[in-house]
Amino acid sequence: DRKREGDRGRDNDRDDRDRDFDRDRDNGNGGWGNSGNGGTYGRPMSNRDFDKAKEAVRREVFDNTRLDIAKHIVNQNMMTTMQVKELVQMFSFDDSKLDLAKYAYRYTTDRGSYYLIYDAFSFSKSKEELARYIREFR
Repeated sequence: DRKREGDRGRDNDRDDRDRDFDRDRDNGNGGWGNSGNGGTYGRPMSNRDFDKAKEAVRREVFDNTRLDIAKHIVNQNMMTTMQVKELVQMFSFDDSKLDLAKYAYRYTTDRGSYYLIYDAFSFSKSKEELARYIREFR
């Protein structure tokens, strides 16, 4: 029995460490701003959930409504650069694309790859504006 109690104590220690790790990883903010995890910022949206989210955006007719829905989805989830790029590419106009790309940057798990989004834009001015936004982001 004494050995079992000792084992149970170790399991409790492990549970406490797991809980501490989760709290440290999230900081109540989905992992945003955490730099101790290899340059990533939380867990991205699953592919299944992302497919559902894209469908919700796709169903809307007007760009401004689509943009609002896309921002809401981004606001509620962490995303990969490629997920953001797919959302950005769902818009016709660079203004909407740029607005979403800027908005989504803070919710992106792999910000070091964000340069991959540049080719979603039609105009170099939009690419330059996004690059400036990223440089100045704090």
